[in-house]
Amino acid sequence: MSKHKSGLDYFSFDIDFFNDEKIEFISAKFGIKGEIITIKLLCKIYRNGYYLKWGDDECLLFSNKIGEGITVELVNEIIKELFKRDFFNQGMFEKYQILTSRGIQKRYLEAIKRRKEVIIYKEYFLLNNQNADIISQNVNIIPLNADILPQSKVKESKVKERSIKEVQNQPFKELITEGKKKEPANNIEFDFELWSWHGIDQNIKDRWAKIFPNIDVEIELNKIRVFFKKHPGHEQIIKEKFNNNYAIYIFDWLAREEVYSKEKKKGD
Repeated sequence: MSKHKSGLDYFSFDIDFFNDEKIEFISAKFGIKGEIITIKLLCKIYRNGYYLKWGDDECLLFSNKIGEGITVELVNEIIKELFKRDFFNQGMFEKYQILTSRGIQKRYLEAIKRRKEVIIYKEYFLLNNQNADIISQNVNIIPLNADILPQSKVKESKVKERSIKEVQNQPFKELITEGKKKEPANNIEFDFELWSWHGIDQNIKDRWAKIFPNIDVEIELNKIRVFFKKHPGHEQIIKEKFNNNYAIYIFDWLAREEVYSKEKKKGD
């Protein structure tokens, strides 16, 4: 499966770049080395996308690739000056250890406006959503901790969820039928060697918890894991009955436990 391409093959370079006061300070303080390092950093950022993870290891490798006479200390001093001149956003670095800025993001969005879809992490995003929509209708702004899978399309602005009560009050058979239609196939897997789930993040658990308020999702996932251990070969049944879709299998399990829990409470 192909992944979303984030980086650029090239980016626009303003002919007045060296006349920018921010770069003039870099030139005055560090000479041509400062200019080269700044341009190299921009190339690395745009190759990655609209931000660059930055720490001691990244700085060491970066300085080593540039060439003789470029030390880690020099690169760090230049980056400090770039923060001081607001060339990079210092708040983003202090919070997330990334190099980015409003200008970088604006030029990036302009460069990718013809792409069908691009993922933007809202925690890293310095522009408002309205500006993003104006520049590119194909930008998907999502939470940083979301589970992004190949070929997935996150379109939060178009998703209209019904109320939790409406879902909870559905008859059992309708709930199962609807769950099978909505749950994405092959995004959730179970490792039968490590006996562990993959692809289930906290957002998915929270969504299931809202739909099934009478059970503990975490406990049920563990019960399924124990069930698999006690019934070797059960994965074959999942392949045949659920088309190897563990999301549907879990939804089916949770729905049945929800009904059982409700009936038990009524009996008590």
